[in-house]
Amino acid sequence: MRGTESERAIHFAVLRSMSKAVYSPALVGHFALASEHYLHFTSPIRRYPDLITHRMLEAWTDLTENGANPPGGKRRRELLDRLREDPRVEPGDQLVAAGEHCSDAEVNAEGAERDLRSFLVLQFLKEHHLGQSLHGVVTGISQGGSGAFVMLDRFLVDGMIRVRDSGSGTRWTKSESTGRLTNPRSGASLGVGDGVQVKIALIDLAMRQMDLTLERVVTRSGSGAASGRAGEPQGRRDRGFVGGRGAKRVERGHKKGFKQGRRGKRSR
Repeated sequence: MRGTESERAIHFAVLRSMSKAVYSPALVGHFALASEHYLHFTSPIRRYPDLITHRMLEAWTDLTENGANPPGGKRRRELLDRLREDPRVEPGDQLVAAGEHCSDAEVNAEGAERDLRSFLVLQFLKEHHLGQSLHGVVTGISQGGSGAFVMLDRFLVDGMIRVRDSGSGTRWTKSESTGRLTNPRSGASLGVGDGVQVKIALIDLAMRQMDLTLERVVTRSGSGAASGRAGEPQGRRDRGFVGGRGAKRVERGHKKGFKQGRRGKRSR
C-alpha cells in the first residue's frame, strides 16, 4: 500500500486503533525497546507526571551521591525506608490516583486541542473555499452505510459525503464483506483509500461538521485505475458500442447480415 492513495487512510486507521498510553507506577517495561525497566518523562514544565518523576529522582540522587554510590544489602533497605519518608516521594496508592487523573486530564486537553484546530480550519474553509472542488481520500464508512468520511488533502480535516444527498436517485448499499458503499444503478462504489474529488456543500461551525458532495472517484484503493463520475452508468462509458453489461458489442450503424446503405435502404 506504500505510495498509493490508501496509504494515508490505513495509517490513520492504525493510529486510531492503538490503545492510549496511560500514566501508571506499574513496571510494565517497553516492548519496542525490549527493556524490562522503562520510564518516560520529558520536561518539568510540561506535565505534572514529569514533576512527580523529577522529585523522586532528586530524592534518590541526594541519598546516593548523585547515583554514584548506591548502597546494597542492609544499607539498601535503609535507603528505601528513607525514600518512603521523604516528602518528595509519593506513596504507591497516591501514584496510582495521580496517574489516573493525569491520564484523564491529558485526554481532555488533546480533545480540546483537536476541537480548536478543527474549528479554525473549518472557519477558513467556509470563508475561502465554500463551493469549491478539492481532492481528498476516503478514510472511513459510517456504520449504517449512510455516508463516507473524507479527509481533504490540503487541510487534513474530515468531512462527510452523505450518499442519500448524492442526487443519483438510487439507494447506496454497504457490502458487509468488503465494507464498500455501492450504487447498484450506476456501479459506482466508495471504499477506504479511494481518492475522490469532492465539493464543499455546507459547513456548520457550531457542530464542527462539513458536508461534502461527491463529484467523481479519482482512483480506487489498491488499483490506481481512474474511474468515472459518480452516478454515471457503466454502459455510457463505452461510447462506441450499444448495449449494457453482458450484451454482445455491435458497432453502431451496422446490423448483422447486410450493409446499411444511403438513407437506411439495403444495398445489394
